[in-house]
Amino acid sequence: MSSWGGFEEPQRLEPPSHGRYALNTLLIYAESAIKYVENTVKYGSPNRPEDLAHIEGRYMRRLSWPATAPRDRAGMASLLDQVEIGRLSDGPLYTSTIRIRQLATLTKTSGVGTCIGLAAVACEYLLNKGLSGVALMGFNQCNHALVVLGLSSAPQAAEQFSRTGAAPRSWGSGAVICDPWYYEWFDVSQWRRKFPHIVNATLNAQQLQGVPDMVSAKCLAYF
Repeated sequence: MSSWGGFEEPQRLEPPSHGRYALNTLLIYAESAIKYVENTVKYGSPNRPEDLAHIEGRYMRRLSWPATAPRDRAGMASLLDQVEIGRLSDGPLYTSTIRIRQLATLTKTSGVGTCIGLAAVACEYLLNKGLSGVALMGFNQCNHALVVLGLSSAPQAAEQFSRTGAAPRSWGSGAVICDPWYYEWFDVSQWRRKFPHIVNATLNAQQLQGVPDMVSAKCLAYF
């Protein structure tokens, strides 16, 4: 086992010979994926307050901070290749595994990622562990992306749901949510309670006013 900041990464978990993964197994995978992202994306996300505070604090204190490292939000944002991120984030599902690996590499190389880049790195980890039934989901109206584990089939290409209600129906009752940007992993039964807080963290007050109750979940990748 390897240790990530006090977290012991579990050994490779073998896929089930039949049926679906146990809920506890999926939660372990989700937690491990988030820890992996935390330890491989060097600077974090420019739109996550704790990462920004960490970057600015280290620079101000001159704690072994390289001259080429970002010093503030603008510096972090400048490392994002938005054109390439957009290209790799969209396309047919049959190319999604290749595109997500490329996006994960781009994110790790730059050391900076928004929610979709961090989610791609989590997907790469799960791919390398041999996990299946995983989707990277985007929520354009909520300006967010996260990973869903424990799916029996690919989600609908776009599925409407209430942002204050239950999770998209096609995910089923055995799904687990893995959100590297929000640093949360939980089973789908907690979606109604958790997702509104995630949206509140990703959007400012003015943006929230423009978000309808019914929003769309778009499947960006599935493996």
